[in-house]
Amino acid sequence: MKSLTIVVASLVFLVVSVVSAQESLILKKGQAGGMIVGKSVYDGLTPADDVRVGKEENVIEIYRASNLVARLEVKVETFAALDYMVKTITVFDQKFRTSLGIGIGSTFAEIRAKYADAQLGKTADGRQVATVGELSMYFWVEKVKDPSRNLVVLGRDLDSTECSDRDLKVTSVTVY
Repeated sequence: MKSLTIVVASLVFLVVSVVSAQESLILKKGQAGGMIVGKSVYDGLTPADDVRVGKEENVIEIYRASNLVARLEVKVETFAALDYMVKTITVFDQKFRTSLGIGIGSTFAEIRAKYADAQLGKTADGRQVATVGELSMYFWVEKVKDPSRNLVVLGRDLDSTECSDRDLKVTSVTVY
């Protein structure tokens, strides 16, 4: 009878661990996984995180299995000890998603369908960004041409002059 109890307890732990791991990859207002804007970087780290100082000043990069997961813009503060407070979080890992399923690889059409206040704009340096005010997030998008929509009529590529919402895919997400 004891072996049955141990198996059930192990199974419950496994299910709780999987649910916790999925919840920790959620994108929501002011938060990406365990990282929270306005809190210490140390509060959101996991044992799997490889933390590196970025090339830019006040930037910390987090890697898992040698892949860049997130880039944090931080503010250095000194209280009792030196601390790094999160100002913005930029996520590159496809596993991070909003509660409605939007993340890296989503199209602007999908963002617009899920969030009515989504707006598309350009930065001063020409990058395209979809903003969702209710989430306080920037979804950085790039044109990804869909070969299945490529039509040639009289030697002209009809898809070359227009860019539909389906052609704009999220490459990273910034939480502020």
